[in-house]
Parts: sequence; structure tokens; C-alpha cells
Amino acid sequence: MPRFAGPIEVFVAHGFGRSYGRRSAIPYRALPGIKQCALWDDLRSRPSLPTFALITDVGNDLLYGASPNQIIEWVGECGAELRAMDANIVTTELPLDAILATTRLRFQVFRTIFFPPSRLTFERACELAHETNEGLKNLSHELASSVVRMDPKWYGIDPIHIRMQYRTAAWNKIVEAWRVSTTSPRERVFRRKNSMLLHMAYPHERWFLGRHQRRTQPSVTLSDGSVVAIY
Repeated sequence: MPRFAGPIEVFVAHGFGRSYGRRSAIPYRALPGIKQCALWDDLRSRPSLPTFALITDVGNDLLYGASPNQIIEWVGECGAELRAMDANIVTTELPLDAILATTRLRFQVFRTIFFPPSRLTFERACELAHETNEGLKNLSHELASSVVRMDPKWYGIDPIHIRMQYRTAAWNKIVEAWRVSTTSPRERVFRRKNSMLLHMAYPHERWFLGRHQRRTQPSVTLSDGSVVAIY
């Protein structure tokens, strides 16, 4: 796995069920769309530095009722921002093999637990996922992005979240697509203290139990001096 010579600055817009183009919510918290969050303004305000970007988890919006064309448009706007920064971009495909290998019952259970308002059928979800993935690959070509195909063995009953035992292997494959060559020491940055800091970190903006909250970023400083900003 390539290592970056630290300290580095990490800017991440993530969150369970996160949408690229609209505010999304799980029962106790909501987050703005990735396209609308403050990540982009903060990146534009910083000095120009070598930048490595990852576009991933693109399929969530299908379960919010967005069309493949709309999703690719949202992701494309984010990608255009990254290209303007001359970023080295990696894009992960949708886990199509894992989705197609699941059963109708598993899909319905997954949809009911994680996306209860959705009425998307398994058959239609497969069709839309394939269409979205094709659009994503075309967009990746336009963005000069490397593309990583997701290995179906990384997934279990849940067809879109990587199983714990395969996370290291999956992330190694994803990060290696940046083709970074470095002589930085193989120090374990993510010690327990750093993991705790990351788990406890607040994003720049969220709605928690109905309360609108904001937090100045970066919100985490790791043991090697790297900083993490969360949006």
C-alpha cells in the first residue's frame, strides 16, 4: 500500500447513506449533499498542493429516488471541482457483482432497514445500478480518473458495505490506484488514540436530533501532525 509522506491534510465528505446532491438523513442525524457542503469552498481557499481525490459510494442516491442521469450530473460537478485542482482522481465502481448476487429478500430487508422510505424494487435497482455504473465509467474517462472495480468477495449479506475482514484489502487496492511512489516510513498512523479521535469528530455541518450544529474544521489532528477536516 502506498504511503504519503506526512503530515498531510485530509478533507472528507462522508456519512452513512450520504447523498451527492441533496440533504440526506438517518433517524437521528442529517447531512447536506456532498455537492452542497462546505468542502469545496474550503479547498478553494487553501494553497495549491499535490492533491489526491477519491470518488466513491455513488449508488446511495438511487434509493432516494434520483435517476442515474441526475446522479452522474451531481458527481460530475464534484469531479469538475477536483479537475480544476489538478487532482489525481480515483473512482470506485458500484459493487454491481455483489448487488446482482444478492436475493430479492435480502434486498428488501436491506432497503427497509437502511432506506425505509424507498419503494425501489430489486429488479429495478439492478437496472438502475447498471445504468449508473456505466455513466460513472464514462464520467471517469472524462475526468481522467483511474477506476477500481469492487471485488464481490468483499461483500456479504449487505451488498454495498464492505465486510470488516476485507476492509484492509479493499482499501489497499483503492489507494494503490493513485500509483503513488514514496519513501515515507511505514509508521502506523492510525493507532487507537487516532481512531478514537476520528470516531468522535464532528462534521462541519449536521442536524442532530433536530438541532442544527456546526463545527470549525479541521477537527482532528493525528499523532504525526496530519489534520482531518470532515464535511
